[in-house]
Amino acid sequence: YEIILADDCSKDNTRELIAGYAAQYPDKVVPLYMEQNTRGSGTFNAAVPIARGKYVAFMDQDDWVAPSMYEKLYNIAERNQADVADGISQVVDSAGTPIGPLDYQNTTFDNTGVIDKEKRKRLFVAFGRRNSKIFRKDFLIENDIHHTDNVCYGDNYFGQIVTAYVQKLVKVESDEPLYFYRADNVSTTRSINNPITYDRLKSAKMAIDELTERGFMTEYKDEIEFRFIELFYVNSAGIFLSLFKPCEIEKLRYMRQTVKQNCSDYRKNKYFRERMSKGQKLVTLLCDISPWLLCRIWGVMSLIKKDK
Repeated sequence: YEIILADDCSKDNTRELIAGYAAQYPDKVVPLYMEQNTRGSGTFNAAVPIARGKYVAFMDQDDWVAPSMYEKLYNIAERNQADVADGISQVVDSAGTPIGPLDYQNTTFDNTGVIDKEKRKRLFVAFGRRNSKIFRKDFLIENDIHHTDNVCYGDNYFGQIVTAYVQKLVKVESDEPLYFYRADNVSTTRSINNPITYDRLKSAKMAIDELTERGFMTEYKDEIEFRFIELFYVNSAGIFLSLFKPCEIEKLRYMRQTVKQNCSDYRKNKYFRERMSKGQKLVTLLCDISPWLLCRIWGVMSLIKKDK
């Protein structure tokens, strides 16, 4: 195996740390220094072509893995000649204490094996976590599967393009978590008033545009549109309301307008009706009526919660 350590123009001593590891483990560690910041996603696009392994995996800088993770994923991928192999994930805090149930929001076992049309539909709706998986490098290159260059949230885009082409996906059957996703830190995607959050909208729009251009909307229209609605509107509305002070009314207006242009009857989408909570449906309904009203109600409710 090899470890490609990428520095995306950091402002601390990351580059020196990478150089130290590369000098200490020259047969294992490959340094990758980006010339300009790519918002994270571009480092993956630069790393895949230079990777020497049959499979590639992606890892964020604030997470960690079990020492046996990649060996287990490699073995099950090889045994089954799979395009993608997955493992159990666990959301944790900085001390490693679990936050939420095991393997929450990850690929389910009923969506593994040979991917037929019904499984592909379910994967479009819920692909799961990118970082708990390994991907056959040739599979990615042959199908021109990449991340969003210079746009954060590239995993949202990447997972949908993988779903469009994957023919076989396998998963390690175990109750042992292999990937640990840290969720209690103030990361780039959780900081207040960070304009990088706008990239949520860019990556979601790029995904639906790309899948449309590649011809997948004919068979998987409901599924692709739902994922766009979820990422671009439902989830993003909640994040903009929570992380921006004052409220980003113009962004909410833009989201409302774009969703109506791409999915005019989005509330009739069967996955939206089945999978979205009452609260999520209410937020989008209020935004449809008036983003200004939604912001005012959200502000009042936040004050009430704070008082309690």
